[in-house]
Amino acid sequence: MQRPFKFTKLKLITGYILILLLGAIAIVFIYKQTIALTQKGNDEIVMQQKLFIISNTLTKLYEAENTGIAFSQTGTQKNFDTYMKLIEDIKDNMDTLKNLSISSEQNLRIDTINTLLGKRIENLKDLYYVKKYYIPEDFYNKTIEKIGTLKDSADVIPDLREKIITVIDSNYIIRERKGLFRTKRDSILKVDTTLHRIVDTLSMVTTNNNTDTLMNVIRDSWSQYQQQKEEIDAEVSRREDIVIQSGQHITERLKRVLKDLEKEELENTMIRLEQQQITTHHLTRTISWIAIIACVLVVFFVVLIINDITQSQRYRRELEAAKTYTERLLHNREKLMLTVTHDIKSPLSSIIGYIELINNTQLEERQHYFLKNMKGSAEHILHLANNMLDFSKLESNKMEINTVPYNPGRLLQETADSFLPLAAQKNLKLKSDISNVLNGLYLGDSMKVRQIVVNILSNAIKYTREGKVSLSAFISGTKDDQFIIVIKDSGPGMTKEEQELIFKEFTRLTPQHNNGAEGTGLGLTITLQLVHLLDGELTLESKKGEGSTFTVKFPLIKATSQESQPTETPSSLPVMHEGMKAFIVDDDILQLTVTTELLRKAGIQCDTCTHPQEALSRLEKGNYNIVLSDIQMPEMDGFELVQQIRESPNQQIKNIPVIALSARDDMHEKEYQEAGFSAYLNKPYTPEQLYSRVNDLLGCAIEMNQPTTQTSDKNAPYNLDMIMVFADNDKDAANQIIGSFISDCKTNFQLLAQHLESHETEQIAKLAHKMLPMFKQLAINDVIPSLLFLEKMPLDTEENKIRENIEKILQEGNDVLQLLEKETRQ
Repeated sequence: MQRPFKFTKLKLITGYILILLLGAIAIVFIYKQTIALTQKGNDEIVMQQKLFIISNTLTKLYEAENTGIAFSQTGTQKNFDTYMKLIEDIKDNMDTLKNLSISSEQNLRIDTINTLLGKRIENLKDLYYVKKYYIPEDFYNKTIEKIGTLKDSADVIPDLREKIITVIDSNYIIRERKGLFRTKRDSILKVDTTLHRIVDTLSMVTTNNNTDTLMNVIRDSWSQYQQQKEEIDAEVSRREDIVIQSGQHITERLKRVLKDLEKEELENTMIRLEQQQITTHHLTRTISWIAIIACVLVVFFVVLIINDITQSQRYRRELEAAKTYTERLLHNREKLMLTVTHDIKSPLSSIIGYIELINNTQLEERQHYFLKNMKGSAEHILHLANNMLDFSKLESNKMEINTVPYNPGRLLQETADSFLPLAAQKNLKLKSDISNVLNGLYLGDSMKVRQIVVNILSNAIKYTREGKVSLSAFISGTKDDQFIIVIKDSGPGMTKEEQELIFKEFTRLTPQHNNGAEGTGLGLTITLQLVHLLDGELTLESKKGEGSTFTVKFPLIKATSQESQPTETPSSLPVMHEGMKAFIVDDDILQLTVTTELLRKAGIQCDTCTHPQEALSRLEKGNYNIVLSDIQMPEMDGFELVQQIRESPNQQIKNIPVIALSARDDMHEKEYQEAGFSAYLNKPYTPEQLYSRVNDLLGCAIEMNQPTTQTSDKNAPYNLDMIMVFADNDKDAANQIIGSFISDCKTNFQLLAQHLESHETEQIAKLAHKMLPMFKQLAINDVIPSLLFLEKMPLDTEENKIRENIEKILQEGNDVLQLLEKETRQ
């Protein structure tokens, strides 16, 4: 059958990568083009602003021209102010246009416009000045002044007369005339004549002379007035012509400049529009090509993937057909296996039975030899049939787990003992070391555990020519819910390649590697699968020529009270843990004795040391599992000792668990752990507390029953219950502990008195600290407060207080010692 096309995933991934890459390129390109178009859009906005400013400027320029003409005709202040405001607006527009422009030529044109506007303002201001301040003298007042002069120079005879005076008024009428492109204004001079009747007083001089003189005066005055008026009108007319001509000239130049600006902006606009069209066309063409390429890629990869899917479906159908055929073969093989094994086991059982019967009759030695070989061959065939059956069940996942309460220690011991005759035949030493902790009821499949151990142990004995085979079992030091079986042999060992082969089914090593031993090649395969079936772990360590070590780890589940049955272990004794060794360091002999007895009753061997300087050298010589150390010792404290242990070059010593034993209550367990200790026990401690710490660190299961009877008088100044617990309700052992306590107290009392006389406050505090744990152990509450005071007192404490507390300790303590001596003699 052909193998499915293996590059389908690669094609899919490649197709997605290419499409994503193409999309990324398209996004980057479109983004850049969009930015460019947006930038051009900003240029269009600027251009539109420029065109608007130019259009607005032209409008205001026309309006300013008309307003200037009106002012030149009327000379009113309103027209002048309007004109100035329009010019200022135009200048502001020019400044704005200059800020928007980036062309130097445009800026020069704008500067020219501002210069022309300035000249136009100056001309208009000159005209405004002439109209305002160039006024002819008052004709009437001047004439009357001269007449009065004549009157004073003659004898005047008043004469009242009426006369009529004609007053001529002239004004301009402005008329607007609309043209094709703009509105024009014309002015028309209108003259009004008014007659005024007045009464005048005339002197009584000679009529002819006076009349001539008066007429001359009036005529002269009128002539002067007319002459001044003509001069002023001529000057105003000249100025108006200048303003109009300059205005027209300036306006024309402004128009030309503005039109040039407008034309230039329109040309730039057309160029930008063409560029935008080119950019848009280029963008559209690029996007179209990208879309075409993407479609081609999609079609290409779709065709490839459809082809792969078609092949995959064909391969799937072929695999399903092969699977069905294989399952049918396996089913038939299983049926054949069951039939063959059943048909083989039944006659084999009969053969083995008849061999045993014949062996019990009178036969020759040669006949016994033949029967022995027959029995060996029959048992070998039976073992082969059983292995084939187990392998078939495991392979088809039909092997069931039968969980029942069982005793792992007894099971393993019985299994090891059953191989003693076989080991003796080969002159091999078979050693078993099974922890007593396993002598309890636990839940598991005992038959499969036995089968696993039998397979490994039989292989170890089979392939070992000389030396020894060992089986050990214990609870894991790191996990309380796991027990470990270690089977070690001194056989030929295996290379890395051989270690990988032995767990494969129907695989055996060559005769030169397996010492010519027979086998089916299924034993270790079945063993490994059984270990996995029980949620266990199987590891192998082996070196060529140095033997092999098989390690099996099983979960350990304690049987409940309903599932378990009474065990043979006496209830009054602690659960032992053999093979463990503890090293205890304490300068207090009594405390050392108590701790040692407790651990020994739990089955742990103990070595003691009262001098911490010797501890490290003794640890190097012995093989210890745990260390218990006091903290406050005279030569070296526990912190220095644990520091030396943690700095040891010997890894076994460096990593050994160390328990701190201290009566100090000013430190917590975390501080001891930071100093290097594994755990901490506060003196005085109970056996349960000690066993709990040891259990946690060593993975033991040490238990101790509490005393069942009251051992001391409630009215006594002490309590012996704790001592009885330590002594395991043994009266003699308790008396021995009490005797040691009495002896130590007498010595310590003498030392207290000596230190008091020598004023050695520091030594008094250390001695009180040393005495305190046992006094707490015996609950001698009358003495404990004084000991606590001495332990924690400052060095500068008054001697009277120290003496008072020591005297109380000596008095109360001696009374208690007398009562305790009576207690031990009962």
